[in-house]
Amino acid sequence: MKKLIVLVALVLSATAALGNVAERVEGKLINKRLVTAHETYQLTSLVAGAQECASGIFTIVEDTFGGSDTYSLINVDSCFKTVRPIFCPEVYMPVCAANGEEERTYSNTCFMNGSGAKFVHLGECGTLE
Repeated sequence: MKKLIVLVALVLSATAALGNVAERVEGKLINKRLVTAHETYQLTSLVAGAQECASGIFTIVEDTFGGSDTYSLINVDSCFKTVRPIFCPEVYMPVCAANGEEERTYSNTCFMNGSGAKFVHLGECGTLE
């Protein structure tokens, strides 16, 4: 009986420990939710200063006692200066943009904004006369 109790205690502690594995995700903070390209995480707590970062890379852990499918945001790994889009439509409306000195054609403004490039003109690069 003693061995069974010890075994159950070990299984429960291992399960709790596995629930606290930290995970790094990129997304947007919206009303105590972290929205990513693939999933939305309901947050029960945020690290200090997280609300000032609307979009970035965050470290979260699953709450073991906060209820099912809830998470705590424990670190802001990287905060993006501009909000990067999570989804971009696959529509070809080319724009020319520059990332530093190099100009590049992007499929549309969504992909341009996601790259952080600066708008130059509508249409493909090299088409203005």
